Amino acid sequence: MDKKSKSHKKATHPTQESKKHSLLKHWKNNLSTIYGNVPLKHMQKTWNRYFENKVTLDEIKAILEQD
Repeated sequence: MDKKSKSHKKATHPTQESKKHSLLKHWKNNLSTIYGNVPLKHMQKTWNRYFENKVTLDEIKAILEQD
């Protein structure tokens, strides 16, 4: 396999960080649609309960402000 194939293959597989960012944004959008607002503290508490990759409030704010 040449270098181009390898780099292309890497580009098609999202990283754990990009998966986390995508999931947090999708989750926030769903909660906003259902409840009208989303307390970040609730998102942090729930995320940290179910995922090994813990997040802080500042990290959640930074992720959700990206676009």
